[in-house]
Amino acid sequence: MFIKASANSHGFVNARDTEDLWRDHFDYFYREYDEFIFVSSQTTHAILSSHHTIAHYNPSRRIWATTFITHA
Repeated sequence: MFIKASANSHGFVNARDTEDLWRDHFDYFYREYDEFIFVSSQTTHAILSSHHTIAHYNPSRRIWATTFITHA
């Protein structure tokens, strides 16, 4: 929800833009660190983006994807 008076409110953000940000962050962490935990959102509007991002992670890398509920 866009709130004009709030400094951190920027209105609508395209899910593809969020997906690109996740990929860029993941690629940076993968390149710079031997081990890391990468958390992505599972909100209703971002579920498909999460699936696309996970597909980007897994092709040739040793990546393990899980959910929070698995570890609760």
